[in-house]
Amino acid sequence: MIVDYLDALPGLVRRILRWAYPAVMNQCPGLFGYLYKACERKRSWMMRTLRLLQWMAQSQTLEWSQEADQVVSVFPLATQAVGHARVRGLLSSVTATVITDPYPHSLWWHKGIDRVYCVHEQTVNLIRTRFDGDAVLVGPIVRDEFLHLNSGGSRSEVRRKFGLPTDLPVVLLTGGSLAMGGLKTIIEEIGAAQVQCIVLTGKKDLRAGLSASNPKVKVLIWRDDVAALMWSVDLIIQNAGGLSAVEALVLGVPVCTYRAISGHGHSNARVLDTAGVIPYLRSAEELHRVLTDLRMTFRAGDRQIRKPKISP
Repeated sequence: MIVDYLDALPGLVRRILRWAYPAVMNQCPGLFGYLYKACERKRSWMMRTLRLLQWMAQSQTLEWSQEADQVVSVFPLATQAVGHARVRGLLSSVTATVITDPYPHSLWWHKGIDRVYCVHEQTVNLIRTRFDGDAVLVGPIVRDEFLHLNSGGSRSEVRRKFGLPTDLPVVLLTGGSLAMGGLKTIIEEIGAAQVQCIVLTGKKDLRAGLSASNPKVKVLIWRDDVAALMWSVDLIIQNAGGLSAVEALVLGVPVCTYRAISGHGHSNARVLDTAGVIPYLRSAEELHRVLTDLRMTFRAGDRQIRKPKISP
């Protein structure tokens, strides 16, 4: 059984949280960064608030978990709730959490969790140093088509399938399901660069606005052939360090972080950059240098594939 932890909360609280996350992230990123850091302090008011939410969700969480042999969390608030229930003896199931972020925020860790699985080697190392805990490296968690790509043709043929040019470098911007992180600003900064820009997001209402801001912009909504699309481009720009970054690494497509979203985006970007896995571009000047180099080295239908720097 797969459940959404937020569904365990009262209706009004659930609706407020689902509205607040993208609203604060997009409109007040500094506030989100403050809240993110506050959750690292056990005695902060933010942690007391999260414990109240945990209490509100406890009854439904335990009902869901009653017949389960193992309870696996992929959401930090759920990790805290499950771990707390296990420590108090309210839950007898084996508990586990899967950490997809490179940086293990404190909410991802609880002593009541039996097994911790990580996508990145850097996460395992940080868990040892930050929490004196153990974790298992499982490597990339991606769909089979990323591991066994069947592109359906050459890069030029795949590009024509997506309506992309074969005589220009193609840059893919990933904005996630909520298109957070200032995609419009990035497109403006790309400006007059001679590249085709694709925006991949889950927000349908962004299509007209983003496409209108630059004629070399194409907005694509979530689709089933993302692996082939990502494989066909010359550069992927991401801002969160999440699963899109892992998918790019698995495919061997050059990827960088730019304008990382506040909170976990910044933390993940620093971890990946320090480890030499994904470079973190911190200014428009650095972005322009990358695009200039991309144009100079571009040859239609050919690209030197960079090997992923992530354990399989």
